[in-house]
Amino acid sequence: QLLHAMGTRLARSCSLAELFMSPTVEDIASLIDSKPRSNSIVVPLQSGAADEAPLFLIHPVGGQVSVYLELARALGTRMPVFAVQAGASDAQYGSLDELADRYAKAIIDTWPGGPYRLAGWSSGGIFAMAVAARLEQRNAQLAYLGLIDTGLPRRALRPDDAMLAAQLTSIAALRGKRITEDERAAVSQLMQRAGTSDSWFAFPYDDPEVMTLLNDAFGTNFTNETFTAFQQQVAAAAGHLSLLGEFDMLPLSVSIHLVWSDGSINRSRYAEDFSRTLTVSDEVVVDGDHYAMLKGPHVVTLAQALLSAIANLQLTGS
Repeated sequence: QLLHAMGTRLARSCSLAELFMSPTVEDIASLIDSKPRSNSIVVPLQSGAADEAPLFLIHPVGGQVSVYLELARALGTRMPVFAVQAGASDAQYGSLDELADRYAKAIIDTWPGGPYRLAGWSSGGIFAMAVAARLEQRNAQLAYLGLIDTGLPRRALRPDDAMLAAQLTSIAALRGKRITEDERAAVSQLMQRAGTSDSWFAFPYDDPEVMTLLNDAFGTNFTNETFTAFQQQVAAAAGHLSLLGEFDMLPLSVSIHLVWSDGSINRSRYAEDFSRTLTVSDEVVVDGDHYAMLKGPHVVTLAQALLSAIANLQLTGS
């Protein structure tokens, strides 16, 4: 409810994870004050030089962009950094093309004339490629496209599978680490205890014992109210995952920059998949797993990799 009110009444956006880290009224007030007031899906994360083309970071599934906060700071103050978050109308989920076209228009409105630099972490890289294709269709100049630990979706997900995947990715994003097999087993036991098999999170939350078991399983601090907000994020993630099944990789004039976490076991296969259709300008591996690479000290290495690639492209004029 608080997240909804921040968005509708105050025109500010934050993630559930940020809210959890603000336990007092004073902390929440500071959090609200720190957020830019905007009705746009494009939100500024880092100011920079007025004559420097900005970097637009596209959200992963779920639509939240708080995962990019540390990266934006690590990129320094020369290049402006914006993030593209899911808009309220994304709840309709018409098609991936419609979503990408809406994002492309918002980016052009923010930085008319270009050139355009895009990047995305995880599934955000897929959305970034879709947006890049729409920008090129609008004859916009693409200067950089970075894919950060991004893999290609293998198939369209059924609604039930999309919801399960959304639950997994959303809880992992909230904690900043993956769900372990032991945790999955613990949740399965909770499901049996709750007498439900429809969804991991379809528990009777008015039962304090069940809520305690859920928090113990994941190391979370859910209450009924905060979990309601989280369920909305899960629904958004499920919608985005369904859209990813529509993705069709198209040739682009801009070469792609691949950045992998050293925990990515499938990076060779994914790089081969990308290179069949796109030109790869550079490929870099940074320390940390899929989530840790976005946090210090690994995020500093990640930021340096992005800045170096952008600088090299400027020198070569490609």
